[in-house]
Amino acid sequence: MGPAAALASALLWAATSTALTALSARSSAVVLTGFRLAAATAFVPVVVLATGGFSQVTSVPPLVFATLVLSGAVGYGLGDTAYIRCLSLLGMPKTFPVSIAGYIGLTVLGGAVFLDEPVTLGLLAGASLIAAGITMVVLSSAERPLEGIPVSGPAPTALEAFGDLGPVVVLPRRRPKWATRTVEGYGLLVGVSLAWAAATLLLAHAGDDAGAVSLWAIRTPVGAAGLLLFALVTRRGELRRLTADRQSLWVIALAGILGTAVGSLFYVFAVVEIGAARAAVLTATSPLMALPLALIFLKERFNLRVATGTIACVAGIALVAGS
Repeated sequence: MGPAAALASALLWAATSTALTALSARSSAVVLTGFRLAAATAFVPVVVLATGGFSQVTSVPPLVFATLVLSGAVGYGLGDTAYIRCLSLLGMPKTFPVSIAGYIGLTVLGGAVFLDEPVTLGLLAGASLIAAGITMVVLSSAERPLEGIPVSGPAPTALEAFGDLGPVVVLPRRRPKWATRTVEGYGLLVGVSLAWAAATLLLAHAGDDAGAVSLWAIRTPVGAAGLLLFALVTRRGELRRLTADRQSLWVIALAGILGTAVGSLFYVFAVVEIGAARAAVLTATSPLMALPLALIFLKERFNLRVATGTIACVAGIALVAGS
């Protein structure tokens, strides 16, 4: 059941991400994710009461509770926020493949070192195939022809444009702005991979002393509180505008319940059942799950690179699930 839960989580995340694509132009990802987690938090009591897990949640040991708080703060607060910043600095084609590859690699390594999880040849081969396949799919989706950009000749030199400007003053060289953004972006990418891996490993460690519902019921509200507080400080105007848009709020609420609440519950169950490493690898297939939806609703193109990436991912899933 563990591998199936991980893939179900990836499918739900992919579906809700596709549904929220249109809203990304109206508000920042921080605000959208904060509202999604808030909607998921509102759904937590329903699941806890339906599963009879209220006593389990209230009986979670203090150390486990602190571990879950740390997992939510690191994963949602630090990891997701840094990832959003990387998207603006480097763009999706660089951000996603690097972050997901780092996340998978660090989680597999951390699971073996800190949690004594077995590392098999099938897991390593499957993880490599999935990382390569997802990279192909993402890069193909990110490719867009440059249209309407005029092509001109070489720019004139300063002397040709302005004439003789007198004595030349040599100023100290400054690092170009793009170089600063690149250094910052890749530095943050390392932090993203570390944060996501640490959050998953903390969750797996806490799973030794509590059930999946208890873990999820504590971790999700912590993430919601952290992101909404961050949005309140940095995106207050966007929060007010989105709150007034009832139609968008209904979409976000639905995405929060299905994708963030139910999807995260499947993810926590997968981590508890099959370990951090295997859960991380299988849930990383979310972009592949989004491919059919993107082809239908977002008019994405299906080409040889997408087909190759899909085959690689399917083969990787089979290897990881069977290892």
